Amino acid sequence: MKKYLYLFLTFFTFFSCSTRPTYINTAFEKDLIINSRQILNADSSEKLEIYFPLFTDNNNEPIGGDGIVIIFPNKSVMVIDGFYSSAANSFIKFLKEDLKIEKIDYLVATHFHADHIGSFSKILDSFQVLNFYSNGAPLNSSLSSSLLEKVKQLGITETVLKEGDYFKIADVSIDVLWPSLSEKDLYKIHYE
Repeated sequence: MKKYLYLFLTFFTFFSCSTRPTYINTAFEKDLIINSRQILNADSSEKLEIYFPLFTDNNNEPIGGDGIVIIFPNKSVMVIDGFYSSAANSFIKFLKEDLKIEKIDYLVATHFHADHIGSFSKILDSFQVLNFYSNGAPLNSSLSSSLLEKVKQLGITETVLKEGDYFKIADVSIDVLWPSLSEKDLYKIHYE
């Protein structure tokens, strides 16, 4: 399982916040990426499912941003990033109706750009969220401030992840590869 998560983290690192669009154009590409549960650990009854959903607006134009859903073998759910706010209703519908998710065990903000945390406020309104992870460096923006305030109001502890952190969910080992900055450096980025 660990090699698959490394593969995922490498993929995410290279394609997250890239300047080129990452929209899926063909049915084959969509099947290959969206239905990754058929690729990963397919010989086992315990599956690691990874979804890279993509959404369009009312004009069928792609909504940018990033979001990933991981369902671990023990059925724990991790949502990494959450697109622009314009994708919130579609993302929530995908989680509830397509994936039948009722609660989110781990909500992760890789960073606090609007294309990564836009739907998090509505997700917090729509699901029980047990854990919130971030890089610890929110932007000086109303979006990140209101998100962190809502997390605090709901009694969810924010855990700051940094390079070298390690934890396991089910049999899946997770190694944090970024950020490599100390908490002091992150504080300087945010406040200075």
